[in-house]
Amino acid sequence: MNQATLLSNLMGLTIVMGGAFWLLHDVDTENPSKVSIAEHTLPQYEQMASAPLSSLQGEVLRLKKDMETLQNQLTHLKQEVEHGAHMLSALSASDNKAVEHAQDNESDQQHKAIDPQTAKHEAQQALAKIASSYENETIDDEWSSKSIEVMQQAFDSDELLDLSVLAMDCRSTLCKVEVQQNNATQQAALDIFFPMKVADLLPDITMHHTFSDNGETTTTMYLARNGYGLPDTQ
Repeated sequence: MNQATLLSNLMGLTIVMGGAFWLLHDVDTENPSKVSIAEHTLPQYEQMASAPLSSLQGEVLRLKKDMETLQNQLTHLKQEVEHGAHMLSALSASDNKAVEHAQDNESDQQHKAIDPQTAKHEAQQALAKIASSYENETIDDEWSSKSIEVMQQAFDSDELLDLSVLAMDCRSTLCKVEVQQNNATQQAALDIFFPMKVADLLPDITMHHTFSDNGETTTTMYLARNGYGLPDTQ
């Protein structure tokens, strides 16, 4: 290679390097010794580099929000499942107790099952004990008169007017009443309305029905003064 060719190549290389240096650096004309690196990126390359990144960031944010929503839904669903499991467990326990209670009642009923004659005899014995307590009481004139008045008002009502009162008396804590009914309608009226009408003064009541062949029914009732209760028949 001769000297002229070498000189030509060096000049071309100098020009290329100078142009590259000019593109990559800014020179302060007021202070030529101060050189700073400049960003000479072309606009189309900025768009190519930044647009996909912005889109990706937006997609990441959307995915993050979707994941948070899904997490909340899963948490809520878990709570509902746990609540449903607790309810199911409680219901199952309640059903088991109900079944056990029904089985116990059935067993008790089987053990307590007695024939009608025995039941009638026991009812008569219980009635006899109450009657004995009634007969042995002294008379509280004021309470006795008031109780009889209240019961008479009940029998004078439209629902009970057709009943025949055979006897009505009160002592100090107990009253005894005997009533005759001519049919099932009158008996139902006595069973339903009479206790309701005297409940404030005589809240406890026991009834014993005696049926005759002609269709008539005689009912013997004992009523207890409020706050005392009927005698123990056990």
